[in-house]
Amino acid sequence: MPCYLHSFQAEEEDDEVPLGQRAAQLADGSTDRTAMRARARTTLRAGRQPRENKHRPSEASSKRPVPVLRESIQGPRAQGKDPRFESLAGGAFDERRFKSQYAFLYDEKLPEERKGLRAALKKAKGAEARADLQARLTRVEQALREENARRWKLDFKAKLKSKERAAVQAGKTPFHLKKSEQKRLELVAKFEELKASGRLEKYMEKRRKKNAAKDHRYLVAPRAQAQ
Repeated sequence: MPCYLHSFQAEEEDDEVPLGQRAAQLADGSTDRTAMRARARTTLRAGRQPRENKHRPSEASSKRPVPVLRESIQGPRAQGKDPRFESLAGGAFDERRFKSQYAFLYDEKLPEERKGLRAALKKAKGAEARADLQARLTRVEQALREENARRWKLDFKAKLKSKERAAVQAGKTPFHLKKSEQKRLELVAKFEELKASGRLEKYMEKRRKKNAAKDHRYLVAPRAQAQ
């Protein structure tokens, strides 16, 4: 056993000697460490209760004071939560509320991403890198166009409902537009808006190209079958 272990064990045994006994030893001059440790071991062995079975734990002496039980300060117990039963998780899906809560994605995040993609596309080198950036830019622009169209339709429907309420308050019979009539009014309103903003020609050109591509797709199939 290393010397430092002997020293540590000796100090531990010295601490176990009662203070009164150590004072008496100092008084009569019997302060030899070896003798003191031997007497301490004898005293400790005498105070231990014998065990009937070596596998049983030792019985604690009733002469030793019981340590004071200290209460540990504990915080409130965490309560588990299941998100499926939360109040926000239930009920019908409200698209208007959902879109209003996440409007910042279309008002801030996506326009900022589009600006960054356009700048990166100008600096990109290599066909593969440019194709990847162009595909991402196309998806962002498509998402913004769809959101703008959705908002325009919601605004148009709100205006129609406002007119209907005004008509009912004026004494007219309540009426509900058919989907076909509502679609026709949407096209008319869109046409007037594009004409007022000077974007009508550009819009019509895009529509003509789209219709021409659609017609070409339908015309190619019979020709391929004839060959």
